[in-house]
Amino acid sequence: MKLSMWTICAHLESRGLAVTPSIDQGLPRITAFRQSDASSYSARYVEIVPSAPADGETPGVTLVNDMDYIIVRGADSVQVANYLSEIFEFYVQWENRLYAGMLEGASLQSLLDIANAAFNRPMFIKNDSSWILAITRGYPADTHPSWARMERSVGKHTLDFDAVRTVSTDPEFQNVFMERYPCVARSPAYRAMILHANIFSGNRRVAEIIALENGVPFNRGEVHLMHEFAALVEKYLRGNSEMLFSVSDPATFLIALLEGRDADERNFTMLFRSAGIGQDDALCVVVIEGKNRSDNPMLAVLRDELETQVQHTLVFSYRGQVVCLLGLGAYRSYAAAMQLLRTQVPQDAFLWGASYEFDTPQQLPAYYRQACAALEKAAQRGGTSASIYEVASQCIAERCAADEETRRLIHPDLLRLQEADREERTQYSRTLFEYLLCGGNYTDAATRMGLHRNSLIYRMNKIRAIMHTNPDDHANRELLLLSYMLSGQI
Repeated sequence: MKLSMWTICAHLESRGLAVTPSIDQGLPRITAFRQSDASSYSARYVEIVPSAPADGETPGVTLVNDMDYIIVRGADSVQVANYLSEIFEFYVQWENRLYAGMLEGASLQSLLDIANAAFNRPMFIKNDSSWILAITRGYPADTHPSWARMERSVGKHTLDFDAVRTVSTDPEFQNVFMERYPCVARSPAYRAMILHANIFSGNRRVAEIIALENGVPFNRGEVHLMHEFAALVEKYLRGNSEMLFSVSDPATFLIALLEGRDADERNFTMLFRSAGIGQDDALCVVVIEGKNRSDNPMLAVLRDELETQVQHTLVFSYRGQVVCLLGLGAYRSYAAAMQLLRTQVPQDAFLWGASYEFDTPQQLPAYYRQACAALEKAAQRGGTSASIYEVASQCIAERCAADEETRRLIHPDLLRLQEADREERTQYSRTLFEYLLCGGNYTDAATRMGLHRNSLIYRMNKIRAIMHTNPDDHANRELLLLSYMLSGQI
């Protein structure tokens, strides 16, 4: 494998050599070493160049790779070459052991144990719900306040929502969950510097690998080593996804359905039966996002909790969201299902929107988009949730108002009232809407607007004087109400 000058420098220091590095880039591109007379350099090699000692100094050598170099004092070329030979041999064997483990179907724990020979730090692998899948053993409990608990939790799949919330809501740490290349960051959960790598399946983050600093600062070479290890784990998990203990089995089929790809309809019966959804049940789709509008471990924890706590539901992750397909047949009503979700989805951390009821899974894409629209309206209103019943009139009005040809069909009397509102700072257009909505009932309209009945009657007389048509004519009333939708004023 290719090494960087940072990795070589760290190993020489660990052997007790006196080194002085001057490393600018330290790119991982070195595959071998060789003696050099400093006349020419190759990016593939670290060159061993004897250096003349200054007065009073012992002889030494300089290791060079392009513009980067490491001065090794008090050592000769043969000694340094022997050390470099050991370093390169170690990493070749390290990489070979990882590949051999993958070919033999090794567990994630075995792969982590092999990896730790290069890192020598406390490390662990989590799935996207923060279940500990593997952890390096032999470190004392005081390695971290949660270390002993994490060791005990391996394989038990216990969800720790509060611990995940600490990480997911930290604004400086949120970007870590989107990084494709490993990074060193300060973790709010571990209260220490960590070396962090995400594992992706397609565009979905499915796991993470974490190494704790443990008193020894990370060097940039370890970031590259973590990248190599994480890339191997990512490839391995593509063919062994069951190692993630994922609860999102319906995801592949339902995501294919959402994206318009071929989906075998024979899977419907099996999926619905597994979730307790009746074949004739009405369906509803709910879309949930984090309040910071980004994917993070809290969403995965919520997904798994909904999977186990909300019955008659298929739950999966999609594009940084948790998507729930509810079978409504087991609930007393649509409203009862919405109320259950309000108790199960923490309001301080998530936003969600719900679609209308629909009949067949093939309609999922259209009603998924509808649920997304409801979620957006909830966010715009500063709320935490919305069903399409609560926001549909606003959605209809906005879509009508966006089309110029449609806007020309607005009733002229409504345009006259809007003009009067602009010039005289009145509320004539809203008053007429409430009056029409209440079927011409002065008392109900006054109550909705918080006015005295006589005040509403006075205002309606002013409105009638501006209008050219009768608002109590049924045909006019229908056209006026439709015009409010076209104008976007609902």
